[in-house]
Amino acid sequence: MTQTEPNSTDLQNVGMLGPSPFEEREAQFPQFIEQTLLPFWQSKAQAGWFSNRQHIAIHYVHLDNPNADTAVVVSPGRIEGYLKYQELAYDLFQQGYSVFILDHQGQGLSSRRLNNWHKGYVEDFQHYVDDLADFIECYVRPRHSGNLHLLAHSMGGAIGLRYLQQFPDTFAKASFSSPMWGFRSGRVPEFIAKGLVDLGHWVSDTVSRESAYFIGGKDYETKPFEGNELTHSQARYQYFRDIYNDNPKLQLGGITFAWLNASIAALEQAYKDLDKVVIPIQVLQAEGETVIDNEAQDRFCQRLATLGMPCFNGKPFIVAGARHELLFETDVRRSYALRRIFEYFCD
Repeated sequence: MTQTEPNSTDLQNVGMLGPSPFEEREAQFPQFIEQTLLPFWQSKAQAGWFSNRQHIAIHYVHLDNPNADTAVVVSPGRIEGYLKYQELAYDLFQQGYSVFILDHQGQGLSSRRLNNWHKGYVEDFQHYVDDLADFIECYVRPRHSGNLHLLAHSMGGAIGLRYLQQFPDTFAKASFSSPMWGFRSGRVPEFIAKGLVDLGHWVSDTVSRESAYFIGGKDYETKPFEGNELTHSQARYQYFRDIYNDNPKLQLGGITFAWLNASIAALEQAYKDLDKVVIPIQVLQAEGETVIDNEAQDRFCQRLATLGMPCFNGKPFIVAGARHELLFETDVRRSYALRRIFEYFCD
C-alpha cells in the first residue's frame, strides 16, 4: 500500500489523512497534563518490576484496556523510561490498545550496573534483548493473550530488531521510530571510527574499574531547549525535563566506551541476521536527524527488500523537518507519525 509523505516544505499533506485528536494539544499542554493525562495515568498505570538474569531490578508499567484485542509493547530509546512515555501510552490506549512499557537496564527506574549511575553502560547488548524476552514471556503474555505489536524508538529499535531476529513469532507487526541502526561518524571513515572505539574500550577496561565515558561524555545535565537535537516542541521538551528534574533516579549521562562497543557489535550482527526478520516492519525517519544515522535505516530497508521482506511502503516514511524524537515532536509532525503507526497497525 503506497502512502503519501510530507515533503520538506509542505507539512499540510498531513491533513490528507483526516482530522486527528493529537494535532491541537501543544497550545494547551499544561492543561492537558493536569486535567487529562495525570488522572488517566493515576487510574490506569500499573507499575511493577522483576529481577533479571544479572540480578538487577527491571521496572515496567502496564495499562490494561479491557476492550483491547491487541497490546502494544513499547521499547524506549536511550536515557528514556516509561514515565517519559505517558502521553504516548494515553494515545495508544485511546486507540484501543493495552500498553506495556519496559525501562531497559541502566536507565529509567531500572537498576544500573556502575557505581556512577549516570554512565550509559551495558556489558553485552544481548542483555537488553534478554530482559525484553523475559518481560514478554513472564509479564506480558500472562496478562494479554491476544496479538502483540512492537513500537520501538532509537536504541529501543536496535533492541527490538535483535528481539525479532531471535523470537520471530512473538509480534504480529513492528513499528520503528528513528531506530538506532547505525551511528554517525562524521567525516571519519566508519572503519577508522570503529577502530578508535575498540582501542578506547580496551584502554578504558585496562586502566579503570569502570568503563570510561566516550569522548565528550559526562554526567546528566539539564540542557536548554534552544539548540537541542531532539524535538521542535518546547512544551514536550520542557515536560520531560521537568520529569527528570523531579525524579533524579531517571537521570542518565553520556555513553561509555563499553556501551558503544557493545552496540556496534549488536548492529553488525543485526545486519547479518536480517534474513531472520519474518514479519512486516515499518520505519519512520526524522528528516532533520542529527543523533543517529538515517543512511543505516535506508540500508537496512534496502537489504530487507532484497531478502523478500521489504519494509512497509518499501522504504522509511520521512517525517518532514522532524528531529530525532518523532513521538515527542510538535503536534503536526507527531500526529503524522502517530497516524502512520496506527494505520499500519490496523491495516
